[in-house]
Amino acid sequence: MTNNNIDTKFWKFIKIFNISNLNSYQILFAILMGIIGACLFLFLFPGGAISTAMHQILKLPGPGAGIGIIFGPFIILLSFLTYNFIKKYGAIFITCSVFGIIHSIFAPIVYPTIKTVGSLGPLFSRIFAVILLGLLLEICIFIFKNQKDLIRYPVSAGISNVVILSFYWFAIFPSNKGMVAINDTPILLVVTILAGVTFAGLIPLGIKRFIGKN
Repeated sequence: MTNNNIDTKFWKFIKIFNISNLNSYQILFAILMGIIGACLFLFLFPGGAISTAMHQILKLPGPGAGIGIIFGPFIILLSFLTYNFIKKYGAIFITCSVFGIIHSIFAPIVYPTIKTVGSLGPLFSRIFAVILLGLLLEICIFIFKNQKDLIRYPVSAGISNVVILSFYWFAIFPSNKGMVAINDTPILLVVTILAGVTFAGLIPLGIKRFIGKN
Protein backbone atom coordinates (compact mmCIF):
# COMPACT_ATOMS: atom_id res chain seq x y z
CA MET A 1 0.00 0.00 0.00
CA THR A 2 1.42 3.37 -1.05
CA ASN A 3 1.76 6.38 1.23
CA ASN A 4 -0.84 8.21 -0.88
CA ASN A 5 -3.39 5.47 -0.26
CA ILE A 6 -2.66 5.56 3.47
CA ASP A 7 -3.04 9.34 3.54
CA THR A 8 -6.32 9.18 1.62
CA LYS A 9 -7.80 6.61 4.00
CA PHE A 10 -6.57 8.59 6.99
CA TRP A 11 -8.28 11.79 5.88
CA LYS A 12 -11.47 9.92 5.02
CA PHE A 13 -11.39 8.50 8.54
CA ILE A 14 -10.84 11.95 10.06
CA LYS A 15 -13.91 13.27 8.24
CA ILE A 16 -16.25 11.25 10.44
CA PHE A 17 -15.44 13.67 13.26
CA ASN A 18 -16.10 16.72 11.07
CA ILE A 19 -19.63 18.04 11.49
CA SER A 20 -19.13 20.70 8.82
CA ASN A 21 -20.63 18.29 6.26
CA LEU A 22 -23.94 18.63 8.11
CA ASN A 23 -26.25 21.52 7.32
CA SER A 24 -27.89 23.59 10.05
CA TYR A 25 -31.14 21.61 9.93
CA GLN A 26 -29.32 18.29 10.30
CA ILE A 27 -27.28 19.59 13.22
CA LEU A 28 -30.45 20.90 14.86
CA PHE A 29 -32.18 17.55 14.34
CA ALA A 30 -29.26 15.67 15.92
CA ILE A 31 -29.27 18.06 18.88
CA LEU A 32 -33.02 17.69 19.36
CA MET A 33 -32.72 13.90 19.26
CA GLY A 34 -30.16 14.09 22.05
CA ILE A 35 -32.35 16.39 24.16
CA ILE A 36 -35.54 14.39 23.58
CA GLY A 37 -33.71 11.13 24.21
CA ALA A 38 -32.26 12.32 27.51
CA CYS A 39 -35.64 13.62 28.71
CA LEU A 40 -37.37 10.41 27.61
CA PHE A 41 -34.80 8.29 29.42
CA LEU A 42 -35.27 10.25 32.64
CA PHE A 43 -39.05 9.84 32.31
CA LEU A 44 -38.99 6.11 31.49
CA PHE A 45 -36.42 5.13 34.11
CA PRO A 46 -36.99 7.17 37.29
CA GLY A 47 -34.71 6.93 40.29
CA GLY A 48 -33.74 3.40 41.19
CA ALA A 49 -35.97 1.69 38.60
CA ILE A 50 -33.08 0.29 36.58
CA SER A 51 -31.19 -0.96 39.61
CA THR A 52 -34.34 -2.63 40.93
CA ALA A 53 -35.04 -4.31 37.59
CA MET A 54 -31.47 -5.54 37.16
CA HIS A 55 -30.69 -6.83 40.63
CA GLN A 56 -34.01 -7.61 42.32
CA ILE A 57 -36.04 -8.84 39.35
CA LEU A 58 -33.48 -10.24 36.89
CA LYS A 59 -31.05 -11.14 39.71
CA LEU A 60 -28.06 -9.98 37.71
CA PRO A 61 -24.78 -9.10 39.43
CA GLY A 62 -23.28 -5.65 39.37
CA PRO A 63 -22.10 -3.07 39.02
CA GLY A 64 -22.79 -2.46 35.34
CA ALA A 65 -25.87 -4.50 34.47
CA GLY A 66 -27.99 -1.38 34.00
CA ILE A 67 -25.31 0.24 31.85
CA GLY A 68 -24.97 -2.77 29.57
CA ILE A 69 -28.65 -3.70 29.24
CA ILE A 70 -30.47 -0.36 29.31
CA PHE A 71 -28.31 2.78 29.41
CA GLY A 72 -25.84 1.93 26.63
CA PRO A 73 -28.35 0.27 24.27
CA PHE A 74 -30.81 3.15 24.70
CA ILE A 75 -28.22 5.72 23.61
CA ILE A 76 -27.02 3.55 20.72
CA LEU A 77 -30.59 3.00 19.53
CA LEU A 78 -31.24 6.74 19.70
CA SER A 79 -28.03 7.47 17.80
CA PHE A 80 -28.77 4.97 15.04
CA LEU A 81 -32.26 6.44 14.61
CA THR A 82 -30.62 9.84 14.13
CA TYR A 83 -28.18 8.37 11.62
CA ASN A 84 -31.01 6.67 9.73
CA PHE A 85 -32.64 10.04 9.07
CA ILE A 86 -29.53 12.16 8.45
CA LYS A 87 -27.30 9.52 6.83
CA LYS A 88 -24.11 11.51 7.43
CA TYR A 89 -21.12 11.10 9.70
CA GLY A 90 -21.11 13.40 12.70
CA ALA A 91 -24.80 13.05 13.51
CA ILE A 92 -24.23 10.20 15.95
CA PHE A 93 -21.50 12.12 17.74
CA ILE A 94 -23.72 15.18 18.19
CA THR A 95 -26.68 13.18 19.50
CA CYS A 96 -24.51 11.24 21.96
CA SER A 97 -22.75 14.37 23.19
CA VAL A 98 -26.00 16.25 23.80
CA PHE A 99 -27.57 13.23 25.50
CA GLY A 100 -24.53 12.82 27.74
CA ILE A 101 -24.50 16.46 28.79
CA ILE A 102 -28.26 16.75 29.42
CA HIS A 103 -28.61 13.43 31.24
CA SER A 104 -25.48 13.79 33.34
CA ILE A 105 -26.43 17.28 34.52
CA PHE A 106 -30.14 16.80 35.12
CA ALA A 107 -30.38 13.21 36.41
CA PRO A 108 -29.05 14.12 39.88
CA ILE A 109 -31.29 17.19 39.90
CA VAL A 110 -34.47 15.36 38.89
CA TYR A 111 -33.74 12.49 41.29
CA PRO A 112 -31.64 14.11 44.04
CA THR A 113 -32.16 11.43 46.68
CA ILE A 114 -31.67 8.36 44.47
CA LYS A 115 -28.55 7.20 42.69
CA THR A 116 -29.54 6.66 39.07
CA VAL A 117 -27.78 4.63 36.43
CA GLY A 118 -25.49 6.89 34.44
CA SER A 119 -25.47 9.63 37.07
CA LEU A 120 -22.75 8.17 39.28
CA GLY A 121 -19.23 9.49 39.56
CA PRO A 122 -17.68 12.82 38.53
CA LEU A 123 -19.69 14.92 36.09
CA PHE A 124 -16.86 15.04 33.54
CA SER A 125 -16.47 11.25 33.57
CA ARG A 126 -20.19 10.70 33.02
CA ILE A 127 -20.29 13.10 30.10
CA PHE A 128 -17.06 11.74 28.61
CA ALA A 129 -18.41 8.18 28.74
CA VAL A 130 -21.28 9.03 26.39
CA ILE A 131 -19.08 11.18 24.14
CA LEU A 132 -16.67 8.24 23.90
CA LEU A 133 -19.60 6.04 22.94
CA GLY A 134 -20.53 8.46 20.17
CA LEU A 135 -16.98 8.56 18.81
CA LEU A 136 -16.72 4.78 18.82
CA LEU A 137 -20.08 4.40 17.05
CA GLU A 138 -18.92 6.81 14.36
CA ILE A 139 -15.70 4.82 13.95
CA CYS A 140 -17.54 1.50 13.73
CA ILE A 141 -20.08 2.82 11.24
CA PHE A 142 -17.15 4.04 9.12
CA ILE A 143 -15.10 0.85 9.41
CA PHE A 144 -18.05 -1.39 8.52
CA LYS A 145 -19.46 0.90 5.82
CA ASN A 146 -18.87 -1.73 3.11
CA GLN A 147 -20.65 -4.43 5.11
CA LYS A 148 -24.34 -5.22 4.90
CA ASP A 149 -26.48 -3.35 7.42
CA LEU A 150 -27.34 -6.67 9.06
CA ILE A 151 -23.68 -6.86 10.07
CA ARG A 152 -22.88 -3.16 10.31
CA TYR A 153 -25.52 -2.16 12.85
CA PRO A 154 -25.42 -5.11 15.31
CA VAL A 155 -21.63 -5.43 15.34
CA SER A 156 -21.14 -1.68 15.84
CA ALA A 157 -23.73 -1.69 18.63
CA GLY A 158 -22.24 -4.72 20.37
CA ILE A 159 -18.69 -3.36 20.33
CA SER A 160 -19.71 0.11 21.48
CA ASN A 161 -21.89 -1.22 24.27
CA VAL A 162 -19.04 -3.29 25.68
CA VAL A 163 -16.74 -0.27 25.57
CA ILE A 164 -19.06 2.03 27.53
CA LEU A 165 -19.58 -0.71 30.13
CA SER A 166 -15.81 -1.17 30.38
CA PHE A 167 -15.32 2.56 30.81
CA TYR A 168 -17.78 2.59 33.71
CA TRP A 169 -16.07 -0.43 35.26
CA PHE A 170 -12.60 1.10 35.22
CA ALA A 171 -13.17 4.87 35.32
CA ILE A 172 -16.39 5.50 37.25
CA PHE A 173 -17.56 2.60 39.41
CA PRO A 174 -14.30 2.13 41.37
CA SER A 175 -14.85 5.53 43.03
CA ASN A 176 -18.37 4.73 44.26
CA LYS A 177 -19.66 1.19 43.65
CA GLY A 178 -16.35 -0.62 43.56
CA MET A 179 -14.75 -2.95 41.02
CA VAL A 180 -16.80 -5.69 39.42
CA ALA A 181 -16.00 -9.19 40.68
CA ILE A 182 -14.03 -11.32 38.23
CA ASN A 183 -16.61 -14.11 38.47
CA ASP A 184 -19.39 -11.70 37.49
CA THR A 185 -17.59 -10.34 34.43
CA PRO A 186 -18.51 -13.10 31.90
CA ILE A 187 -22.28 -12.95 32.47
CA LEU A 188 -22.27 -9.14 32.39
CA LEU A 189 -20.29 -9.11 29.15
CA VAL A 190 -22.63 -11.65 27.55
CA VAL A 191 -25.82 -9.76 28.41
CA THR A 192 -24.17 -6.49 27.36
CA ILE A 193 -23.27 -7.86 23.93
CA LEU A 194 -26.72 -9.41 23.48
CA ALA A 195 -28.49 -6.20 24.49
CA GLY A 196 -26.29 -4.16 22.18
CA VAL A 197 -26.73 -6.48 19.20
CA THR A 198 -30.48 -7.02 19.56
CA PHE A 199 -32.03 -3.94 21.14
CA ALA A 200 -29.55 -1.32 19.92
CA GLY A 201 -28.52 -2.94 16.63
CA LEU A 202 -31.46 -4.84 15.15
CA ILE A 203 -34.33 -2.53 16.18
CA PRO A 204 -33.03 0.59 14.38
CA LEU A 205 -32.14 -1.61 11.40
CA GLY A 206 -35.72 -2.94 11.32
CA ILE A 207 -37.10 0.60 11.54
CA LYS A 208 -34.79 1.70 8.72
CA ARG A 209 -36.02 -1.08 6.47
CA PHE A 210 -39.66 -0.49 7.38
CA ILE A 211 -39.37 3.21 6.53
CA GLY A 212 -37.57 2.34 3.31
CA LYS A 213 -40.51 0.24 2.15
CA ASN A 214 -43.04 3.00 2.77
